[in-house]
Amino acid sequence: MSGADVIGASIRANPVLEVAREQVFPAAGSSEENRLGLQVPISLPGKRDRRVAIAQSGVAIAQARVQERLQELTLEFRSVYGEAYAAAARGEALAADLAGLRRIERVIEARAKAGESAGYDLIRVRLARSAAEARLASERAEAERQRARLAGLADLAATGSLKLGTPTPLPSEDDLITYALAHRSELLTVRAERARAEQAIDLAQQHRWPDPAVAVGLKHTSEPTSQGLGYTLGLTWPLPFFDRAQGEAARASAERERLGLQEAAIVARLRSDVPAARKALQQRLDARARFERDALARLPEMTRIAETAYTEGDQGIVLLLDASQAALDTRLQAIDLALSVHSAQLELERQVGAPLTRP
Repeated sequence: MSGADVIGASIRANPVLEVAREQVFPAAGSSEENRLGLQVPISLPGKRDRRVAIAQSGVAIAQARVQERLQELTLEFRSVYGEAYAAAARGEALAADLAGLRRIERVIEARAKAGESAGYDLIRVRLARSAAEARLASERAEAERQRARLAGLADLAATGSLKLGTPTPLPSEDDLITYALAHRSELLTVRAERARAEQAIDLAQQHRWPDPAVAVGLKHTSEPTSQGLGYTLGLTWPLPFFDRAQGEAARASAERERLGLQEAAIVARLRSDVPAARKALQQRLDARARFERDALARLPEMTRIAETAYTEGDQGIVLLLDASQAALDTRLQAIDLALSVHSAQLELERQVGAPLTRP
């Protein structure tokens, strides 16, 4: 059965089958009358088309609401994906820091075996290594929790490395607003509801004249003196003296006005929120780029200087551990900046109603 058939089945009035038997007891003797009839409602011209349009609007509303829910679930999945990425990336940064501390520990242990005085340095680096191990274990547990959430949302095993998609050059504000006004599911839902209200107004105006019904049937009469078979034909048509669908028209008009105001509010909000979300995303992209250029790029040089100074005896273990901690903090800050970019991107996608990139 096609969609049109389903819609039509809900707007066609069912015929009424009437079967009756009448027993009469006149003075001349009893008689009976059997009737078989069918009453068929007839929709006035234009009413059925309005009912079809209202039913089709209901389908459009349902589809828009489904699309809106799918977008919500997609954004929720991508938000959890970002949290899972950040937890995994923090774990990798902490693992790299722990590997560096263990390497430094082995160097100091070798010096101690060679007879150098390295008691304090050894204790200090072991304390730093123990703290790093505890922090890494906590971050790995968080990463597993986020992966479990991700797998639950996607109904799949969340294995392998995670990456965040980098947005392509952002579209202009005008392009984003134009797309949002044409595709935002919330707006499409309201527009479909308003279209249904307008169709309901037209149908209510046509309901001022009720639908007639035609009755046709057969009648069999049995009397003591004669028997006969005949037919019946009739027409019923309610007269619109009192009820002229005034209430239906008023309710539909009020609903149309309400939805019009709601649509205008959504449009106004999109015209202000989309540029704000785009600006926030662009600012975070610029901040991440500056940080990568000014901070991350200098980590190798800083680490090399600290290791050289410690190896040559110019500086103690404190400088080397400070350089290690600074490098870790810088990498963790870069992860936080990447996550903030991802969050700003999701907010812009929520306003626009479509993804900019996929993870």
